Amino acid sequence: MIEYEVTLDITDIDRDAYKLWLNTYTLETRQLPGFIDVKCSITKVVDQYFACLRYIVKDKKVLEDFINTKEKTFSKVENSIKKRVLVEGDI
Repeated sequence: MIEYEVTLDITDIDRDAYKLWLNTYTLETRQLPGFIDVKCSITKVVDQYFACLRYIVKDKKVLEDFINTKEKTFSKVENSIKKRVLVEGDI
């Protein structure tokens, strides 16, 4: 099992529209083969807003396929993305 965390700076994005899109995106992504769970949250830190998505997938192959295809959805905010991969046992 692998956890993949993606954090995006969404300060300059229409947050209400983004929340609606994010809910749909999360539900769709959760249905992909090999996905165990997908959770998202939006947090304000000082004057900035961040979205954090946490994907839990069954193995490295599922994660690699996802990164190479579906994750391209975030290309418009690519410069604000921070990523972290946790393999079972890391925490």
